Amino acid sequence: MERAVNSDRTPTDRIRVLYLIPNLGTGGAQRQFQTLLNGLDPTRFDAKVVVLDQIDGSGCWSSKIYPDIVELGRRKALDFAAFRRLVYQILSFRPHLLHSWLFIANQYARLARVLLGGPVLVTSERGMDLNTLYWGPATRLLKRGLMVLSSPFSDVILVNSNALKCHLVKIGMPERKFRVIYNALGIGITGKGGSCQGKAVKHELCIRPETRVIGIVGRLDRDKDLETFLRAAKLLSTEVTDLVFLIVGSGDLRYLVELKELATALGISDMVRFAGHREDVLSAIAGMDVVVLCSISESFPNALMEAMALSKPVVSTRVGGVSELVEEGVSGFLVPPKRPDILADRIGTLLSNSEISEGMGRAGRDSIRSRFSLDRIIPQFEELYVDMKKRSGIARAIT
Repeated sequence: MERAVNSDRTPTDRIRVLYLIPNLGTGGAQRQFQTLLNGLDPTRFDAKVVVLDQIDGSGCWSSKIYPDIVELGRRKALDFAAFRRLVYQILSFRPHLLHSWLFIANQYARLARVLLGGPVLVTSERGMDLNTLYWGPATRLLKRGLMVLSSPFSDVILVNSNALKCHLVKIGMPERKFRVIYNALGIGITGKGGSCQGKAVKHELCIRPETRVIGIVGRLDRDKDLETFLRAAKLLSTEVTDLVFLIVGSGDLRYLVELKELATALGISDMVRFAGHREDVLSAIAGMDVVVLCSISESFPNALMEAMALSKPVVSTRVGGVSELVEEGVSGFLVPPKRPDILADRIGTLLSNSEISEGMGRAGRDSIRSRFSLDRIIPQFEELYVDMKKRSGIARAIT
């Protein structure tokens, strides 16, 4: 059933943007979406959020503007009742442009674009999971086919890395429609405050203050290749003492059981902490000495951005758009996927050489501030929206 969460609105001449997103949970795309909404200039843009499924309170949704939020209550992949509600929202709000996020929302938005002949449509693609373990073969094939066949109905296809753009063009999506806007990051804890919160997290997890923490943040699924992280932990445990390997994130429970069994088999279960989902991700990162990413597939990982913003040295697999974020040997180390030996070696280098570790931490922090701050990224969205509205014959509000 459709449920308006907040409907207080004053008509203005602002550019009206209707956002369509599957849910408002804790994923990276959802976090970036919230960052965008909080950063938009409310004197120029009138935003309305339509959630395809449910808001999902676990995301702790908040916005300083707090635009209208409507739940469509989708119950199956193709839900005609939910689609009718979406059409109603478009006709009643009369947006200048529709901006959808993630695969299923993009398909609904493209269908609405075809049916209504407008408004201008911006679709955001955020993942590089078409060839990875996250989807089965049949699902990957279906998803790829739908993305390619429906992509001409988008006026702009927005991605957060050049690597993702190249990946999607390679599978057949039209290159001329792509625009790259990197993730934005605003950090609320830095310096001494971040250090204090990091110590609090260590205390909560029964980790001694002097113990060094090697951490990884992300959902628990096989694309994150946490087995490689644990095998690297085993190698490090034979060379470095007083370490804890911290895994922050929730997800596939069967995968979690397998990881715990692997840690036991490797003889490192006493050194590994599975912290589960945490709302205070930044505080958890602040308590880490080295932040790691082992994924076999990524577009532009938020966790690495947050680690770098907090001056943490990072070691990541060289996949997707990571090399657009981390400069090898300057702001972090990049390693091949599924190579626990190389991963352990680079982590060991950071643990044994404070000059390298601190230098990479500073370089990463400076890179985030200069390239990915809200002041640099949010205006790119605003410029895109203004440009879309100006497109004669395409960018017009539905009347």
